[in-house]
Amino acid sequence: MLYIFEMANNHQGSVEHAKLIIDKFSNIAKQKNINAAVKLQFRQLDTFIHDEFKNSDLKFVKRFNSTRLSRDQFYEIVRYIKDSGLTPIATPFDNESLSWFEEFDIPIIKIASCSIDDYPLLNEVSKINKKIILSTAGASMDTLIKVYSLMKKSGRDFAFMHCVGEYPTPTENSNLSRINELKKQFSDIEIGFSTHESPLVDSLAPVAVAMGCTILEKHVGVATDNISLNAYSNTPEQMSKVIDSVK
Repeated sequence: MLYIFEMANNHQGSVEHAKLIIDKFSNIAKQKNINAAVKLQFRQLDTFIHDEFKNSDLKFVKRFNSTRLSRDQFYEIVRYIKDSGLTPIATPFDNESLSWFEEFDIPIIKIASCSIDDYPLLNEVSKINKKIILSTAGASMDTLIKVYSLMKKSGRDFAFMHCVGEYPTPTENSNLSRINELKKQFSDIEIGFSTHESPLVDSLAPVAVAMGCTILEKHVGVATDNISLNAYSNTPEQMSKVIDSVK
């Protein structure tokens, strides 16, 4: 069982806050004796954002710009994850970020649902001999079969994650029966669950694990006097309860 603590942009563009998050969740991993990872997101913003939108008021552009980290800052965070006894994972949102996986010695690549049919990216990822985990929100079974064939042909070790692209996801929209469909169609690979339900409701993680999921991903963060969390990120206390419920 692998727990993925998805930091995303909850570091707020601060290496020190990223380290605080790592400290809190590495302590949980040690206390609960679990196999755990911290996940980052890589975007080369100078080329990822179109020139005409670099200074726009679009919420995602503003979020990316306000939490920007340099290559050296990401490298420092990755080293800190390793020193804390956790596994570093990252999601590349562009081909330009792929070189960092070798430079930083990151052993697992996580593909976001929005990139599940980004074949220019997937073709390059399939050439990298690392564990590959792919989220599947919004993807048709035909698309997943095509991605499965690409990864198999390349001889990769990979897994699919059931996921719903709604933030937060209401329980009634969780579509957990999709896990059974994935397990039946792709019986020779791991199936996991990347979940976005509110931490204020009962977690669906124990149900997904009972259904056979062996990877669990949840967004995490640490609130401070100046930093609040979004509606689907878990505090250390909330994540600790999820782990207990899974066990």
